[in-house]
Amino acid sequence: MKKFVLTVLAVVAIASPAAAQFGDISTYADQPGTSCTIVDVLPFPNFIDTYIIHKHTGGAAAAQFTISADGGSTLSLFQVNAGPDMLLLGDASDLSIAYGGCKTGDIYLVNVRYFGSGNSPACARLTLTPAPTTPIPGQVAAVDCNLPNGNLFVPGTGVAHINPSPTCLCDVAVNTATWGAIKALYR
Repeated sequence: MKKFVLTVLAVVAIASPAAAQFGDISTYADQPGTSCTIVDVLPFPNFIDTYIIHKHTGGAAAAQFTISADGGSTLSLFQVNAGPDMLLLGDASDLSIAYGGCKTGDIYLVNVRYFGSGNSPACARLTLTPAPTTPIPGQVAAVDCNLPNGNLFVPGTGVAHINPSPTCLCDVAVNTATWGAIKALYR
């Protein structure tokens, strides 16, 4: 059922086809996606904005995942807001996003605002994990831009660290590629 919903959302949103390059979906401390270091320190209370970005994609139209604060994080979810042109369905525990068309490059998907108490331990994490209703069992799911029906794929995911220390640095996923695949991007 969820695959059908994601596919319908993607087909409704698709504007043009693009090459299928999966990219990665990760949480960042800033909207451009240059820092994956989340800071939860005193003074108490404070709001902490994080941004979920689908980076380095050659074409995607929808995604589905769960947002989790773990590793002892004391952050409390406050609100989830869709990025520009995004259609958001569900909540942080089972989030489906239609991109509003076939998008490429770095795509700002969601702003997640947390309430921070200043008590999160070093190396706590914000992770993206498979949604309970994912159409690809055990995986974060996304839909590419193939017409007329988008194909499901598994993007990479990264981990943003809360109050990182030298023992835990940001872990932003990258996809492996062959030299031929890289050359094909420039043909």
